[in-house]
Amino acid sequence: MEREAQSSQSSEAAAKAVLLEECEEQFGLLQKLQNEIILADTEANDDQSNEAVNRLIAITSELEQWQEMEPKLLTTSPEVLLAVGKEELQRLNNQLKMVLSCSQAKLDAQKKILKRCRAFKSTKEREREISGQETDSAFAVAQYRAPGSVKGEITDLLANAGVPLFASSPGVEMMGFP
Repeated sequence: MEREAQSSQSSEAAAKAVLLEECEEQFGLLQKLQNEIILADTEANDDQSNEAVNRLIAITSELEQWQEMEPKLLTTSPEVLLAVGKEELQRLNNQLKMVLSCSQAKLDAQKKILKRCRAFKSTKEREREISGQETDSAFAVAQYRAPGSVKGEITDLLANAGVPLFASSPGVEMMGFP
């Protein structure tokens, strides 16, 4: 098992070395061509308008060449392609794991928000129920304060004197005298 892993790692290392060597060759060729273009530009007429026209022509012809050229693999070695493919799949796998992690964190945050909203809603519903009970007690007070009744007159006198008739805590509907 260890031999397979070591041979796989050594073949991947060899494949990377081959790919790097081919890339360096292509880069060297590119540098050589760029140097030739620069030399040709400096040897050309020093007139700026001619230089601009020459650059435009050179860039246009280079663009046409690149558009006509079909991309080709630098190497056809299966080992190199396998190693590069594995690296690319691992990179993609890591990116997908990060996306999954982010989306799970966002989902957890949304669940917390939903939980808080539900708690807030239930609190508001309880407050409405209590408010409804207070409305019922206010109706009882209105009946208690019926015009012409002695109880109503006493209640009005106490209210005018600033004596509280109701408790501030919910559930206690009426207080008697202080």
